[in-house]
Amino acid sequence: MASSPTTRNLPRLNPFAFPSDTTFRFVLLMVTVAATTVMLDLAIFNRLPWTWDYSQQLQQTCSAESLRLHPGDSAPAQFARSTANAICKRPLDHLQMAWLSAGLVLLAAATFALYRAYPKRRIKRERLVSLTEQDSPEVVASLTRLVQIAALDRAPDFLWNPLKPTLVGLAFGSGRKSYVQLSGGLVGQFYADRSAFEAVVLHELAHLKNADIDKTYLTVAVWHAFVGTVLLPWVVVQLVTHPAGILTTLSARVAAVAALVLLTRNAVLRARELYADARAASWAGSSQGLLRVLGCLHEPPGRWSALSWTHPSPAQRRRALADTSEFFRFGFWVAIATGMAAALAFDSLHVFWELLLPDNYALFVTGALLGVLMAGVVGLGVWRAAFARVQGAVPRLRVASLSAALGLGCLIGKKMSLPDYAYSQSDLVLKGLKMVAFQVGWALLLAAGVLVIMSWLHDSARIWLRHTRGKGSVLALSLVGVGLAASFFGGWLALLFFLQNLCIGTESFFDREFIQSAVKFPLPPGPALYGAIAYTALYWFAQTGVTQLLLGAFVAFPLLGWLWRSPVAHSGASQWAYLDSTCEPAAPLPPRRRRVLIAGLACGIVGGLALPYVGDQSPMLLGPVAPLFACVAAALAAPGRTGGWLHGVFAATLVAGVEALAILAHLSGGYFPALPSFITMLVASAVGLSIPVALVFGQWRKHAGPTPGRRIPGLVA
Repeated sequence: MASSPTTRNLPRLNPFAFPSDTTFRFVLLMVTVAATTVMLDLAIFNRLPWTWDYSQQLQQTCSAESLRLHPGDSAPAQFARSTANAICKRPLDHLQMAWLSAGLVLLAAATFALYRAYPKRRIKRERLVSLTEQDSPEVVASLTRLVQIAALDRAPDFLWNPLKPTLVGLAFGSGRKSYVQLSGGLVGQFYADRSAFEAVVLHELAHLKNADIDKTYLTVAVWHAFVGTVLLPWVVVQLVTHPAGILTTLSARVAAVAALVLLTRNAVLRARELYADARAASWAGSSQGLLRVLGCLHEPPGRWSALSWTHPSPAQRRRALADTSEFFRFGFWVAIATGMAAALAFDSLHVFWELLLPDNYALFVTGALLGVLMAGVVGLGVWRAAFARVQGAVPRLRVASLSAALGLGCLIGKKMSLPDYAYSQSDLVLKGLKMVAFQVGWALLLAAGVLVIMSWLHDSARIWLRHTRGKGSVLALSLVGVGLAASFFGGWLALLFFLQNLCIGTESFFDREFIQSAVKFPLPPGPALYGAIAYTALYWFAQTGVTQLLLGAFVAFPLLGWLWRSPVAHSGASQWAYLDSTCEPAAPLPPRRRRVLIAGLACGIVGGLALPYVGDQSPMLLGPVAPLFACVAAALAAPGRTGGWLHGVFAATLVAGVEALAILAHLSGGYFPALPSFITMLVASAVGLSIPVALVFGQWRKHAGPTPGRRIPGLVA
């Protein structure tokens, strides 16, 4: 098959050599619909007259009782009032939980009913009958041969409408029963252009082989169930009970949420078509028949109108057939949509879980769930892109722009949620410049965390993929990497949303007397107040077991691949990754193990020799050695190398390990109860401090001057 000039020298990767992210997108759609259902059902609950009156009366009673039991404005008094108020409102929580659960059950039942009824309704509406040998023995023989080529576990029933002249082929079904619809015009195509007929049939059989039929019709069913059981009831209730001014504000958010659900549904439906095209072309041995069929299809009238289509444009499908690297690219808009869906689902699911669990537990349970889904979509996409990059098929992934897109999507999704609207109407939240300052800082933290996680995932993938020889190794490593990324995403999201709820929920957070009542040490004057709070938070954060475990995994996974001494030869090592002949991609520059080991040991020894001048107050050691960790991380970040910025993280971790041994030697056999936790805190602090420093300096050094070493011909460095 002829290639376009832009793809002539690039290998054609096998899109089925690596798991697709269609399943995770489907699950993300379902979670987004469930979260939106919770959000709108709660809005309906709060608008019904009898539930609203009961809620207001109980909240007033509980507020008065908690104020009577715990008077005062100090931090302990406010925390005690919050706890007492939560206990008092449990009957309301139970009622809301029952209401929201009923709404989710109704949505699930309607979705399942529509999904199961779709095949019968389509057969009846299209007047389909079985295609038998009496109708056309040559066509039936050809269909039997194509089913054998597809190697399906269960052959579908072929149905047709001989009176329909258009060229239509469609695979549908539910459960284990599947059908392939053929129009009379398509059966007639068998005699006019047999290769085009077989291309269409193989495309529909590919949907069955890819196991996307259930996802497709569940996706369609959940949209209709959402509109009928959630969106329309909300519109009716709001029109009856809401003033026009508030309706305008709320309707804009709800319309944006509904549009996100619809566009996500369309994206899931479009993605499956590209995979079906690729599998059908591989079965046929040529894409010529499929290309002729695509040439008869109409292009969308505009770029934005294509978003409403449930099929990709013919031009996009032709590009994917000619250059399969399209399957391994991770798009900017996919990152934005993923961030929007995750943030929107976070707020709504947190409201649901906090009716069952204490607030902190609800935050981390919600964060873990959304972390898995974000890692499934983003992490798997990044891993696939890194895999294609190592094979020499695609340019370098622009991690920074994708991280910014994911962070921007999270911010937009946060602003689209109804809980955020409810917070903004409260008299207790921050206002004016304080809110702007906090939101800007929160957004920067979000973007920084996403950048670190995505950079770690991309570089870890490239490090490990230097050693893979088989498809099983790639799959196993991708599952480990994506699983760790899920824990990082979940923990970071939970921490940020916890800080947001803590800080914007009350003006007292910016009140000096309130903060002084909550801590035991004297606070410094002026702006240094918040620096002291940040340092204390970092010190406390580094002591927690979960933080130390996550930071340990952050270092250990790429470090094991970094220390591996025998990368595989590229020639013949990954033949399973290509559809046809391979090229010879240049091997990545090896890591600088010796430089990192020497620098880490030397700096650790220097820091150990400085211990006598620090004194015996070991918990205060973090302050003097923190600049040492940062300097080592900045100096050892190696641009142009595989996982270059991780060199600095590894070196700083080695420095902390040597420092820990020096502490033991400095104590001369002495021991204090906090020693183990302090040593682990020291190592965790080294990792935490070195990550942003190494990442920033690695990027700066990469763009400041040319990087020595080889480049993959024809690709962006």
